Amino acid sequence: MPTHQPWKVRKEARISWNKQRSTHRIQQHLRGMQPIDVSDLTKSMDLEHVVSENQCKRIFGVHVYATLTNFAQLASSLPEGDGYKDWVIALHLYQQEVFHIVEHLFGGYFVHFQGAKLHAVLYQPFHDTQALAVRAVLLQLVLDDFVHTVFHSVFPRYGKTIVASGADLGTTIATSNGLSNDRELLFIGSAANYAAKIIDQSARSPRLTQRVYDALPGELQALCHPAGMVLATPTYHLQNPEGTVLARLLRAHGIRWQPENRIHYLLQEKRRLSLAPIMTHAEACLTDLNELSILNNRRVFAASLFADVSGFTRYIAKAENHATQAQALRVLHAIREEMACVVRLDFPGLRVQFQGDRVQALFIGKEQKVAQRALQAAIGLQSSMEGPVKECLPQASSLHLAIGIDLGWTLVSRLGVRKYRDPICIGAAVERAAAFEEASEGGQIAISRRLYQALPADLRCHFKHNKEAHCYITTV
Repeated sequence: MPTHQPWKVRKEARISWNKQRSTHRIQQHLRGMQPIDVSDLTKSMDLEHVVSENQCKRIFGVHVYATLTNFAQLASSLPEGDGYKDWVIALHLYQQEVFHIVEHLFGGYFVHFQGAKLHAVLYQPFHDTQALAVRAVLLQLVLDDFVHTVFHSVFPRYGKTIVASGADLGTTIATSNGLSNDRELLFIGSAANYAAKIIDQSARSPRLTQRVYDALPGELQALCHPAGMVLATPTYHLQNPEGTVLARLLRAHGIRWQPENRIHYLLQEKRRLSLAPIMTHAEACLTDLNELSILNNRRVFAASLFADVSGFTRYIAKAENHATQAQALRVLHAIREEMACVVRLDFPGLRVQFQGDRVQALFIGKEQKVAQRALQAAIGLQSSMEGPVKECLPQASSLHLAIGIDLGWTLVSRLGVRKYRDPICIGAAVERAAAFEEASEGGQIAISRRLYQALPADLRCHFKHNKEAHCYITTV
């Protein structure tokens, strides 16, 4: 980065972030934060009702992530009209059915959707490592079978779509954080992290970690084949068994999967929704994500931003005793609250979702203006992290933010089961922004070529092209 034009010089003129205001917010949140208690989840507890910002639970289980391949690209490339409406209906019914499979068929816990990506946790039966691993692998196989036998039958135009999934086993900490009326259940720990990272969208088979593989009985281990190292962790591809073999495995473990019944139900729902007045465009500005639904979707031009607390998984893993874990979570709560405030209050943008120790944000508008605003938000996030956060919480000195941003057409909605409809953003730019964040290091901002070209010269000069990551990166 050129030394004659540091970001510090440009902040006061170009963005609405203010150090004094940021410091005041963090101090106010810390003063109001109750003492944090970290304890084990027990059989008698209802996970959804016992977790809060100050009551955090350790949970042993398997985290499963599963995503529909190429659906994000379709969100950006399909033209407005009946084809786009059919795509929205397909995504809505997919999310409904996946929720049914996770919670009703497997007795798991549905965390949320991140766009088209499911996050679920299996933690019952309690501390039965083999039973949990078996159910997780069978869930991956049923999700794959659902897409091939049910989803493709109901929506044949998406016959090339497959589901890619990942699973990891271990102890994670469940917590909740957010602004008022904006709380989400979040999971912190390597199992929640690795399960998402090992997904291979180019492969036609699910993936799992060594920890899941080691817990499986021989019959299921025989379906697994080495798939190389990811994040220094051995992984395995899970071979999809023939229909009769899968049916036998499911019967043996008490899973009543009846795809023919689901085809009939989804065809009825598809016909019903095809007659509904589903909207994908509106002149009014999108300011409240809670207004969205299957009938009220928005296809918008926007900048997608992901900001991840780099190194936090290792940070909390080092916190071995309860008191230290509580201190680490106190740091995380303060960082996330400030990230939400920077996004929503300082610029403003839409804080879409917390995903573990990562925040997803959206900035809607014209290309050049929204490119600058998203970059300004990224600088504000980095400024808060490296300044007020660490001044108020010296124990956060080893933590940094990694940020990725891209521009493009994006669907914003709330789909799936009514009670559990999460705000989602889905589009090619969303996927690329997440990939740029993952390719960057703490203290860096990574942007796409399109966003780079939309910036004025005095901002572009801070970035250097990274051929391996296919983006432009600056260190702040």
